[in-house]
Amino acid sequence: MLTLIEARDIANVWRPKFADEAAFETSWSRYMDMVKDQSPGSLVAWLETDQQRDAIRAAGIVHEPTLPVRQSSELDAKIQAALDARVEPRHDCWKCGKFEDEPAGEKCSNPRWHLPNVNAPRLEAPPGWKHVA
Repeated sequence: MLTLIEARDIANVWRPKFADEAAFETSWSRYMDMVKDQSPGSLVAWLETDQQRDAIRAAGIVHEPTLPVRQSSELDAKIQAALDARVEPRHDCWKCGKFEDEPAGEKCSNPRWHLPNVNAPRLEAPPGWKHVA
């Protein structure tokens, strides 16, 4: 069982080791509330563990990055301007090698892929013709 004198001595030893008084008080209160069989050894082990965590927190290692909740209208305008200014990539035809925005060549077997032919209705062969692909 933990006596008053032992608790005071342990508190005087461990209080300066914490980064701030509030961290020590929180650790001390959690120990007193959670541990039913209080002994000097378990209190020292508890404070040692919490002091190590407090040292890491004080070093700034465990702080998670904070993300902006709201953006300013100026930032939105800059982002939109950057999106509008970017150049769309040009895709080339895998059959003839010309770009999609260029008219299909005579040798291209995939003319519907080229613009503006992509939106044109499909050409049908005259009756009697066989489709050769």
